[in-house]
Amino acid sequence: MEKKVPDNIEGIFKNKEEYLMWFSEALSVIRGKSKKRNSISSLVPEYVEIDFNGSVKAPRLYFPKDRPDTVIVQLPIVKNNPRAKGLVREHKLPVYSTVKGRIEVAIADEFAIRFKLLSKTLNKDRSKNN
Repeated sequence: MEKKVPDNIEGIFKNKEEYLMWFSEALSVIRGKSKKRNSISSLVPEYVEIDFNGSVKAPRLYFPKDRPDTVIVQLPIVKNNPRAKGLVREHKLPVYSTVKGRIEVAIADEFAIRFKLLSKTLNKDRSKNN
């Protein structure tokens, strides 16, 4: 029988404080600052590169296989004039420079939920064995 995961976050955490506790733990694990031994900090890219690409139709994230520590934000650029391209780059760069932080937060959010669900499962298993 497969365990059902609650559809909403309220079905997992009692309140905001409990969620923030699990989120903080997940973030410390991701950043390699957890007191626990195993770290998954390598899952979050350390570097962000911005690539202005004429062939992409919409902004997208690209994770190169040969550089797992890097995420590339590819932005469409249709301007032919070098000055116009420069203006677009100057305008878009600050907007996308925060992408690493957003990826980190999204991963921590997912891990907070998984850590909480895993702790419930482990506690149930331990109580059955005792």
